[in-house]
Amino acid sequence: MKTKNRYVDALIDSGFKAIFGKPGYSEEILKGFLNTLYAGEPYFDPIKKVVFNNPIQDPVPVKGKTIVHDVICETDSGHRFILEMQRARKDDFLPRSTYYTCRGVTEQVNLSTDRRHFKYTFLPVTAVYICDFLMESLERKLKSHFMFRDTETGYVLNNGIRIAYVQLPMFDKSWEKCDNKFEQWIYLMKNMHRLEEFPATSLKDEVFARLEKVANYASLTREEQAVYEADLRWISEYDEEMATGRREAMAQGLAEGRAEGLAEGRAKGLAEGRAEGRAEGRAKGLAEGRVEGRAEEAAMIARNLLRKGMDEEFVAETTGLSLQEIKALQK
Repeated sequence: MKTKNRYVDALIDSGFKAIFGKPGYSEEILKGFLNTLYAGEPYFDPIKKVVFNNPIQDPVPVKGKTIVHDVICETDSGHRFILEMQRARKDDFLPRSTYYTCRGVTEQVNLSTDRRHFKYTFLPVTAVYICDFLMESLERKLKSHFMFRDTETGYVLNNGIRIAYVQLPMFDKSWEKCDNKFEQWIYLMKNMHRLEEFPATSLKDEVFARLEKVANYASLTREEQAVYEADLRWISEYDEEMATGRREAMAQGLAEGRAEGLAEGRAKGLAEGRAEGRAEGRAKGLAEGRVEGRAEEAAMIARNLLRKGMDEEFVAETTGLSLQEIKALQK
């Protein structure tokens, strides 16, 4: 699958790394994004320079698993940043991201067996998780910042661990409606792969102008293009598998629902039929009983009148019985 889009998709791994994790090209872009994300946040000094680290966080795999981040960098002020783009929803992403962040601290600690060299010293770690889904455990807002604070006074216990979550589904604005530079960043990240050109006003910003060049598919090496296209194929296949699974589940659910509804309808219909039959039977029996009771009552009155010597026609007119029925009563 060869892309026809001018710019890469920043929400897939290879596109994200091409924009934010390419040494010699991405430093100013990464610095600009982080400074915008943390602008106005307490205990944060603007970044002047970043240097990329090895994205493999664990030098020694844990139970055979190695943590590979999208981007790891350090600043000139001695601060380590971890950036992750998470496209697919994971129910355990909150504890998973907390673990990843803590590993960014623990893997720095010198665990020498010589107590003279054993020190719990590490560079402060800030993790940024950009999620293309909503996290159930977070407030419904575009960005959330967390750090160790006193819950009553707000006093910061330790600035060594910070986490930021960006929930992309919370943003749905046009470029013209963006209220600040951070929203402009999010607009470009979400939409650049659909654009024929970057917004003209964005190119007046030096960092965005650089972003436009780095994000251009034509600027990727052949190897990077091959990796990116492989990612696109995988995502297309994955999306189709998910869509197929949803269609099959829906069809199965519909079939089961129909069968269950039919069975339930039959049972209900049978029960209602029985109830209706009983009700009709009662009504019919009652009506027939009433008719029969009236006939017996008329016959008894007719006999009494006949015993008193009343004329047959008079008796018939009085009781509503026919002359034949009156004659039959006299036998």
